[in-house]
Amino acid sequence: MKRALALFVCAGIGLPSARADLLYENVNPDALNSFGNVDANAVMLDDVLIPTFRTQGMTRIDVKRVEVKLFSPLPGTHTVRAWFSPAFRTQNNTSAPTFPPTFIGSKTVTAGARNVTTLLAFGNGTDTLFSTDLLLGFYQNNPYMTFYFGLSFSAPLTEIGWYTADGPDANANSFFKYYGPNDPRNGITGFAGHSRNSFYIKLEGVPVPEPASALLLGVFALAGLRGRKR
Repeated sequence: MKRALALFVCAGIGLPSARADLLYENVNPDALNSFGNVDANAVMLDDVLIPTFRTQGMTRIDVKRVEVKLFSPLPGTHTVRAWFSPAFRTQNNTSAPTFPPTFIGSKTVTAGARNVTTLLAFGNGTDTLFSTDLLLGFYQNNPYMTFYFGLSFSAPLTEIGWYTADGPDANANSFFKYYGPNDPRNGITGFAGHSRNSFYIKLEGVPVPEPASALLLGVFALAGLRGRKR
């Protein structure tokens, strides 16, 4: 055990739990319980506002599972692609996604009837699905760590869409569309007629310590082991 801890220290790796914790949850039905899919050719990127107490002072996370809620008005089989993008601070002191977004993976969704609701998960909750840096920002005067998660679809809104939700975590009434490099259609858009809704997202993962913090954790762990051995 002592040798294993020494290896952690030499590698500069801390000893965080591998268990995924809830980092963000926007799942409550909004006033209209609607669904959106602006364009089958666009990636829709929504800001994920993680409360700072869940990130434990860290500025990077390993995401292990993301759950989304979809709606299929018509029967059919569709491809759903997941994306993420670190946030950056704009000249207006707001956040925006870094283009182009990074592809995570894809899933196939099949609706055998009309008006089918599907909960779709990317990741298994144990292995790291992707890692991303976080940007400190404020929403309604509360501090949050932010990045962007998105979906794109192989079919238009008439066939499949992404449910909107409102809380319990905070969310902004807007999202970004990405069509491709230097496309003039890239940019922010809003959810018309809604007060505070956003896309349905439930995200699990773990904060990632900075290298110096991880090394310090390993040193303290090794020192504690030596103290108990005496």
